[in-house]
Amino acid sequence: MRSRSQLQRLDRPFQTGHFRRRAGKARTPESGTASGAAMTVAEAERLAMQLDLDVDDIGICHACLSFVSMAIDAGNPHKIRGAVQSMTPYLWEEGLALPARMALGRARQRGVANAAEGLRDVESNGARSRTARAIVRRLGADLSAKAKGDLLKMGFQPWPPPGLSQRPT
Repeated sequence: MRSRSQLQRLDRPFQTGHFRRRAGKARTPESGTASGAAMTVAEAERLAMQLDLDVDDIGICHACLSFVSMAIDAGNPHKIRGAVQSMTPYLWEEGLALPARMALGRARQRGVANAAEGLRDVESNGARSRTARAIVRRLGADLSAKAKGDLLKMGFQPWPPPGLSQRPT
């Protein structure tokens, strides 16, 4: 049987965070973030707010985007992040990629901060980029503000659809 002091010594690395330190290069201004990304999440979100994208003008499914907007309405940051991460690849493939790249290119020409880095991020990482996720979050917030909880404005259709004959009673 081990004594209390022996057990405390065994737990010490976990208490001091010894095993939680990250190996690798030290962060320098040239390397971007600690993960090696060119910009932070906050910078990507600021960039997304400055892009000339309109939720109604791009051909993406509002019902799909509503998963993000409903999470934003609920206000739980973990649910918002999960909805953004899960829906971005679908929306990206559905047709968000081209308008986003074009908006980033126009922002770069206007001299918007981090637009060039955002475009590189999107080109190299696609739907898994911080920039793409920030764009989806911003569009979800736009849809939420526009719809104000109205599911029909979020892209949902009434059921049963008009014209569908009712069952005779």
